[in-house]
Amino acid sequence: MLSISNSLIAATYDIILHKSDSGIQFLANPTPLTDITILKQKTVTIKKKQRLNFLLSKNNDETLDIIRVESSLDLKVICEQLETLPYVSVAEPNYALELYQETLDPLSFKQHYLIEDDLFQLWSLQSKRDVVIAIIDTGVNLNHDDLKDAIYKNEGELINGKDDDGNGYIDDIAGYQWLDWLGNKISSYPEDDHGHGTHMAGIIAGLSNQKGIVGIHPGAKILPLKVFNQFGIGYQLEAALAIRYAVDQGASIINCSWGFIFKTKVLEDAIEYALANDVIVVAAVGNDAMKKVMYPARFKSVIGVGSIEKGTKQLESFSNQGYGLDVAISGKDVFSTSLNNGYAHLSGTSTSTAIISGILGRMVSYYPNLTAESYQSILMQSSPKVLPDNIRVPNVYALLEEFNVKAGVDANLAFYGGSSTSQKISNVMVAPNPIRSNQAVIYFSAQEDGLGGYVTFYNLEGVLQKKKDFITQSLNSITLNIADMVNGTYLYTVTLNGLNEVHKGKCSILR
Repeated sequence: MLSISNSLIAATYDIILHKSDSGIQFLANPTPLTDITILKQKTVTIKKKQRLNFLLSKNNDETLDIIRVESSLDLKVICEQLETLPYVSVAEPNYALELYQETLDPLSFKQHYLIEDDLFQLWSLQSKRDVVIAIIDTGVNLNHDDLKDAIYKNEGELINGKDDDGNGYIDDIAGYQWLDWLGNKISSYPEDDHGHGTHMAGIIAGLSNQKGIVGIHPGAKILPLKVFNQFGIGYQLEAALAIRYAVDQGASIINCSWGFIFKTKVLEDAIEYALANDVIVVAAVGNDAMKKVMYPARFKSVIGVGSIEKGTKQLESFSNQGYGLDVAISGKDVFSTSLNNGYAHLSGTSTSTAIISGILGRMVSYYPNLTAESYQSILMQSSPKVLPDNIRVPNVYALLEEFNVKAGVDANLAFYGGSSTSQKISNVMVAPNPIRSNQAVIYFSAQEDGLGGYVTFYNLEGVLQKKKDFITQSLNSITLNIADMVNGTYLYTVTLNGLNEVHKGKCSILR
């Protein structure tokens, strides 16, 4: 729709017109305009509600207009000319947004970030209520095995061609889509035909159902709001409408794994509406390796999320940085749900953003009566600055301490991986993985014979399932009887007594 050109050849642009207080009605093609032809016009009603103790007060609606113009003028000149009209306070392009993702990798069955960042410990925070997390993105694969039972349901709506709950949207029983408001490309069916939104949904709320993956907060309700099409193209106005919809439907958290370099009033107003209604907004800082954070992450009080490399503690090469970057966490090769009931890897600040949304969702579900500002404060307090980039990185154990909750696995033990020469044991693995029999075999190498230790299996809630002692040899294989353990995903540890050396990993039982 929107293209920026300095050419003298006539081009079309979509422009958002914020109305002044004069109340003068828009004319189809007002006379003050020079070399600008209005091809199409549509009025957008902006509903304003104030949430008080989960109740919504009386509406205070406003309107703005979106127009499609044809002109040979520069885009900036077009907007300046439109702003001379007596009923227009601000004219701004409906800029295209960017999804912050890198390339997809082949199918795998490992969610490394759950282990690297010890995020599995968050299941120690037992959920006390449902939390609605809005994912404004490319939609969600609504029938995915790991997502279908996590999709939000609007209890006030029926599929009957009517607006049963009176919110201005027909048949919006499980989210909505806005692909081109001016072109009336709207629908009550936010099915993903791109893949990005489905990936975010799995990271946040993949079900603990002995299939595929598990999300950081598998008890969350996902509200899928589609504003990007199959090619990953979406726009500011449509995203702003989705944000307002999410607020009005009772979302506690809004995940924005996208953004753009320019600030627009239409998006800023929507963000302010969310914050005024005590909704947490989490947004990606961008994947352009720039020292500038994109909007909406750059807006004040929005949690801006970057990607950090776990080993070096440095920002990933693709991650933006600067004012507006609040926290950073793993964002490379993150494994999650994909289209057609599948799974894949994805990298980018998008995935980091979804991880933070999942963490916040778990916090809200465990302690539901705090303000959005309080949750954000707890997240920051439990995210110490990490050298060399001095970036805040969430610490799961510090977060659990904020809630006086003991981790499922001893937080004081040092966890290792790789092949550091300071380690007494190395090359730890479970094979085969997934396990398809009633025995699990853990292999590892030891630098010394005769060291005492033990292996353990935990479920994803951090509850001990199996434990077995060993005495090291140079090459070791420890066999555990797991006949009484159900199919699913488990964490295993190999611990040396008295040395605070613990190696951990993740495996699946799939008989």
